[in-house]
Amino acid sequence: MKTASIDDLCFDDAATTMYDYWLSLPRPEGQVCPKRSDFDFDQVKEIDGSIYLSEWVSEDVLAVARCGDDINKFIGADLTGINMLQISIGETQERETAYYHLLRQTPCAGVLCRGSVDIKGQRARYFVLHLPLLDYANRPHYLIGVGRVFDFDGPGSYAANRINDAVVLERKLVDIGAGLPPGFEPSQKSVA
Repeated sequence: MKTASIDDLCFDDAATTMYDYWLSLPRPEGQVCPKRSDFDFDQVKEIDGSIYLSEWVSEDVLAVARCGDDINKFIGADLTGINMLQISIGETQERETAYYHLLRQTPCAGVLCRGSVDIKGQRARYFVLHLPLLDYANRPHYLIGVGRVFDFDGPGSYAANRINDAVVLERKLVDIGAGLPPGFEPSQKSVA
C-alpha cells in the first residue's frame, strides 16, 4: 500500500464528481468527513449506477447497503447485503480487510485497483474510490464508493467475471485531513 495525493483519487469524471460532492458536504465541528445523513444520492444521480454504500455492521462485517446497477451488471450479481470483507479469499482477503479497516481507523480516503482476465482472455482494470462518511455519533461508519471498469482491449470487450477472480494491483491511501493511520509509512507499497 502506498500514499497518494488528492489528484490520485480522481481517476475519471465519476470519481471527480463524487469527490467534489463529498468535499462540498458540511462537516461536524472538528471532523474531516461529512455525515451519511447529509449525503444525498440525488445530487450525484448522473453517476448513480457506479456508486455503492457500505456500512460497518461489526468488526468483521462491512455490508453493502446500496449498490448501483452498473456495478451489479459488471459483477453479474446484486452485491447488496454482501460482506465486503468476504469477497476476496486467502491472503488477498487479509490485505483487503486491512485496507478497509485503515480507511475507517484514521479516517482517510482510498483508491483500489483490481485487474482481471475473462474466459476469452480480455483484460480489464476496475478502479474504486472510497470515501468515509460519519454516523449519527460522528464515527466513520460508512464508506461511499464509486467504481469504473477500464478495458485494456477496447470498450465493451470485457465480459463479467467473478470479483474474487480479480487480482488487486494497487491500493492507495490519501490523507483527507486526519493524517494517515498510525504506523503507516508513506513509502509502503502494496504487495498485491
